[in-house]
Amino acid sequence: MTNHRTHSVSIFYGYGHGKFSLPVIYTTGYDSLPSSLASGDFNNDNYIDLAITNYDTNNVGILFENSNRTFEKQIVFSTELDFHPYSIAAGQFNDDEFADIAIANSETHEIGVLLNNANRTFANQATYSVGYASPYTVDVQDFNQ
Repeated sequence: MTNHRTHSVSIFYGYGHGKFSLPVIYTTGYDSLPSSLASGDFNNDNYIDLAITNYDTNNVGILFENSNRTFEKQIVFSTELDFHPYSIAAGQFNDDEFADIAIANSETHEIGVLLNNANRTFANQATYSVGYASPYTVDVQDFNQ
């Protein structure tokens, strides 16, 4: 879960019987204002990683999961100045077996896409205008399959 005012995300591990652990908190950086997160295996190591939209710092942070259920320090990928990413989704956009990222921005009326470079980095953001629509959320699926 994102913690907008404390600039962090909280992870609750399930015990398998309807109960959860106390939160494990990871910082997203000073004044980051995280607004959304998506899970995916962004480095193909069979562990679930987290992608986080950091609204006020105009970037996406990735927390790569380790084998011991902890996460590495956030690695940040820039969007554009004043892009203010709001919502995020992970999916396969270019058939390379690595999860890519889509981001919604209601202020600039755009959807941003970060393609995974397959080496724990992402290509520079490509943006797509949605006209006068103001996208607040984004989801991805293969609708023409």
